[in-house]
Amino acid sequence: MNNKTSILNKLNQLSEQDRAMLIYAHQNDIAQYVILADNTFIGTHCANVPHLNVIEHYNDWYIGTMMVVSQPLINNQQLVSI
Repeated sequence: MNNKTSILNKLNQLSEQDRAMLIYAHQNDIAQYVILADNTFIGTHCANVPHLNVIEHYNDWYIGTMMVVSQPLINNQQLVSI
């Protein structure tokens, strides 16, 4: 399976809301990703996000794993500088 097919398969498995959010982000050059149940992610324009480990990519779409970040959480959200 090539990277394009792999990414399309992951996109098709997302909820309509998550898929629409990623497509909007892609069309507007916004870095956005969705965390999946197995501690992986699919996203767009997120190659330089420090806590994402990219495994596959096709154009501006990425699949990978979440890296452990040792920064404090504020209101259950991770602070990230891009």
